[in-house]
Amino acid sequence: MDFYSYLSDIFSEDVQEDSILKSFESYDSYSLLEIISMVETYYGKSINGNDIRKYNTAKELYDYVVSLPKEK
Repeated sequence: MDFYSYLSDIFSEDVQEDSILKSFESYDSYSLLEIISMVETYYGKSINGNDIRKYNTAKELYDYVVSLPKEK
């Protein structure tokens, strides 16, 4: 699965690159925890809720995640 598919599963809605994260009805602290877990599990990287809140679109968040160094 790709990043947007993971987000689609988390939000139970179709997520595209230009999707506004905060526009999803299920965007809340629980979904942020799910995103954090997904990034750690599938990308081996560490982020937090404040990091996620900085980005408006799914693509912005994706670009941020792939720019992070991999955890050891």
